[in-house]
Amino acid sequence: MSSAPTRSLPVSRRALLGGGAAALVAAGGGALGLQWWREDRRRFAIPAPSPVPIGTLDTTPLPGLSVGGRSAVGERATRHVLHTALVQRQTDVIVRLPASYASAPARRYPVLYLLHGTGADCTSWWTDGQAAQLVGDREVILVIPDCGGAGWFTDWPHPSAGRQDWESFHIRQLVPWVDQTFRTLAEPGGRALAGNSMGGYGAVVYAARYRQLFDVAAAFSGVGDLGTDYAATEVYDGPADFGGDRLGAIYGTDPEAVSRAIAPHDPVLLADRMRGLRRLALYCGDGTPDALGGAAGGEEAQIRVTNDHLVRALRAQGVAFQWHPQRGVHAWPYWRRHLAAEIGPLTAALAPARGDPGGHFRVNAQISDAAETAR
Repeated sequence: MSSAPTRSLPVSRRALLGGGAAALVAAGGGALGLQWWREDRRRFAIPAPSPVPIGTLDTTPLPGLSVGGRSAVGERATRHVLHTALVQRQTDVIVRLPASYASAPARRYPVLYLLHGTGADCTSWWTDGQAAQLVGDREVILVIPDCGGAGWFTDWPHPSAGRQDWESFHIRQLVPWVDQTFRTLAEPGGRALAGNSMGGYGAVVYAARYRQLFDVAAAFSGVGDLGTDYAATEVYDGPADFGGDRLGAIYGTDPEAVSRAIAPHDPVLLADRMRGLRRLALYCGDGTPDALGGAAGGEEAQIRVTNDHLVRALRAQGVAFQWHPQRGVHAWPYWRRHLAAEIGPLTAALAPARGDPGGHFRVNAQISDAAETAR
């Protein structure tokens, strides 16, 4: 049976937020496959099993990452310029070391990976998020990587403007580079993920997909269910709005192909893989501002719906987690408040910094790093 050819429509993400995918279908975009992304998928009566068994995803370090330079951005904080063939753009990362790092050369530290949202980069959490002030003097290495303007924490199978393998870059190059370059606790209990908006989604998905790497996760206004019209517009339009690519560049446009590709990255369908995490925390507003101010808007309210779905799935799977629903909008004052509330419990859940009596551990990461010696 033949199907009509797919076509890219000049419909922006913001234009779709009012009516979601249904608006696009009504506008003649039925062939784009967004009709698959709907809230009426019956997934809660019998929660679906995770599509990938725990521990089977490949985390073997990949060669090809090089460091082009670095510059100080604050006390004990450096911005490193990274180059990789996995992503056709410069990908920077900010690393902030604990206060005792230089004076305790035998000590190893847990790592907090802080992930940004759409249309942002590694500087967003550093400046708008005030990450250094919120982390304070806690004994943790802070790593804030670039995640793409709309990378969505996956390897894009359909890019038109160069390779966009964000998941492979983060998991198989960035994490090994961090472990190779700094004195980390290179174990699941020594790594935490947290993020806002798209980055909150990434924190939950990476923690679920890579239990052999991460054991703590927190999401601030993160998308919790890719099966909603709101998520469809975000993921479908994101590459065109923020990623310098075309509509549908991440998961494509064919309904069956989209269904197969997106399932292993849908937090609701990964809920059972989050069982046993040391800590999992979800924060989300309802779209109405409180004393922190901001304009009332539908974006946070729609993300709240996706969080409600994820909460239902986690409870159905018997997953232990912390749920913090509250008033608030999709804005930095609220994400700063979330991180301020979470940083204590999150770092307490991590394995504490400790000495390294066995000598200096080094990952066989096949990474070129001649430009720096951060040890």
